[in-house]
Amino acid sequence: MLYGALACWLAACEAAPAPAPTSVPSAIASRECPKESILRYENFGAPFFDTNCTGCHSSELPAAARGNAPVGSNFDTVEGIRSALVRIYARSADANQTMPPAVVLTSAERRQLGGWRAGRPEGSVCGRLQGLK
Repeated sequence: MLYGALACWLAACEAAPAPAPTSVPSAIASRECPKESILRYENFGAPFFDTNCTGCHSSELPAAARGNAPVGSNFDTVEGIRSALVRIYARSADANQTMPPAVVLTSAERRQLGGWRAGRPEGSVCGRLQGLK
């Protein structure tokens, strides 16, 4: 009887799937959806990145002029921003304050970036980034 219970227990353990890895910081997963947000790529994303990020993260800058930003980490196009959304959030949005090093962002600007980055800029449609589909 003990053998049967042990075999049953082992089978249950082996059958349990491993949790799927996540590429999204937990702060994003728990981020409230700003349902009435007016933030879009055109009125927030593009101007925000142009003002605060492309001084170092621009495809037009040579390596020596990038302020230690990795070559290929460029935020002057929708594709460049899309490819780094999780990293951008983890370094710059909400309470995350390691970027940008040369620009002082207000708490309000970081919260706006967090709301926009969380994929909720469409207002009533949560979960997609306008202009970053």
